[in-house]
Amino acid sequence: MVLKLKHGLIGLVMFYLMRKIPERVIYRCEEPILEPEEEYEVRGVTPNVVFSCGQVVMNDEHIVYYGAADKHIGVAKTQLKKLKLSHQL
Repeated sequence: MVLKLKHGLIGLVMFYLMRKIPERVIYRCEEPILEPEEEYEVRGVTPNVVFSCGQVVMNDEHIVYYGAADKHIGVAKTQLKKLKLSHQL
């Protein structure tokens, strides 16, 4: 999911949906998992924007393939245990 951040930046948030009821959010990240920071993310065709092209969870890692400023493609990864998740009812 894309989230408009302070100062006009566009970043990514993450959430888990219930498999059988996909409109039901189980967990969501408390903070953006990716924000435009690097030069290639803040300068380009559409500056200050990162957007997901695909995401994978393998073992204990969350891997995000993303577009940056509508000009570049990147990959970012983190360990799932490092993400701050909130339980949603």
